[in-house]
This record gives sequence, C-alpha cells and structure tokens, in this order.
Amino acid sequence: VLKETPSEEVTKQISEMPAVIKVMESGGQYQIVIGTHAKDVYEALAQMLDLTETEAAPVKQGLGSRIIATMSAVFAPFIYILAAAGLVQGALIIITHFAPAFAYSVLSFISWTPFTFMPIMIAVTASKHFKCNTFIAMWCCMALTNPDWASIAARIADGETIKFLGLPMAQTTYTSSVLPPLFLVLVLSYLERWLNKHVPDIAKALVVPFVSAVIMVPLTILVIGPISDAFAMGIANCYNF
Repeated sequence: VLKETPSEEVTKQISEMPAVIKVMESGGQYQIVIGTHAKDVYEALAQMLDLTETEAAPVKQGLGSRIIATMSAVFAPFIYILAAAGLVQGALIIITHFAPAFAYSVLSFISWTPFTFMPIMIAVTASKHFKCNTFIAMWCCMALTNPDWASIAARIADGETIKFLGLPMAQTTYTSSVLPPLFLVLVLSYLERWLNKHVPDIAKALVVPFVSAVIMVPLTILVIGPISDAFAMGIANCYNF
C-alpha cells in the first residue's frame, strides 16, 4: 500500500524486468507479482526502506478494499501450510487405494492438524493485522478449540440446556472455523485499545489479558460465534444452491 501510485512509465519499467510476472493495482494495493520468492524480496526491500511490520501508509480505502486487504493479511501467511496439508491428504488417498493395509493414522492426523487448529493460526496473523496482542488473541482462540468446550457443545447438541451468566449457550464448535476467530480478534483489538487507555500502567500487564480473555471468550461463545457461524452457513448454503 503506497502513499503515491507510481506513474505508468515506472509501472511499465517494472513490468519489463526479467523476474516480474505481472504488475497490477487491486484492492488499494500496488502488486508486483514475482513468484514464490516474494518474501525474500520483501524482507530485502523492507530493510532498504527501514520499514517495520506494523508500518503502513495512511491511505484511505473503501470497504471492499479493506476486506480484500484483511483477507490477504490474515490468510496469505499460512495458505501454503494448508496446501501442503492437502497434498499429504491426497497422497494418503492414493496410497490407501493401492495399499489398503498401509498404516496411515499418524500421517492422517498430521495432515488434518492445520485445519483443526486454524483458529489459532488466524489469531496470530489477525492480531498482527488488527494490531493487538498476539498471545492474548492466541489464548482466546485456543479456548475455543479446547476439547472441554467441544464436549460442552456436544451436550448442548444432545438437548441439554447449559447457561452462562443466565444466557443459554449455542452448540457451535470452533475447530476448523474461520469467521468466529477472525471477528473475535477484530473485537478484541478495540477492547484491548480501550483497556490500554484506561488501565493504570502498573496493572496493564496482568489486567489487560485477564479482562480480555474473560470478556472475549464468553462473548464469542454467546454472540459472535453463533452469528458468524450462521452467516458462514448462509454463504455455504447459497453456494451449494
């Protein structure tokens, strides 16, 4: 995201460089497509320009551009992890087709792990994008994937009514989920900034994570999770239709 968009002449010069595949503007971003070594080039460029990970140009973006930028920032860092896990699953399908007796249980759970604990990976990348404490975000998202919550959700699914603060909880589970942890971290970023402004410095280190966790995890289970899960199911049903 640049403070000033390069001229057409400069863009043409960049696009004609041997290592450049394509140059384009999309979602408020000036994108130079160079392949899988983009991270190495970025790190070299960031060092030359003395940039930090949290520095960003003050550019106004529309809602659509902000959504695209958020999706890119949150999912791009671990998309190849998911792709590699998918390759392991595909290899197991082929192997077991020709060798049904192959003991694949270990490789199977390895391949499913990134999808099962996706909320934790989202916590890491989303916390950097929304500029909040990564470890607080991880704690909240790990709580959502805790097996104890899965067992509580299963009891609710079986018809048992379980309440928290007098409010009935939904049977939503969060392993492999995308939207609930994303919205959790988004709301957490606002809560954390408010706490940092109002909590005395001497107590911030302990009070901010304590208050953040005891508010955000129940809030997600009671409100954010069910709403975002219903939204996701609506998208899936429309797509299937």
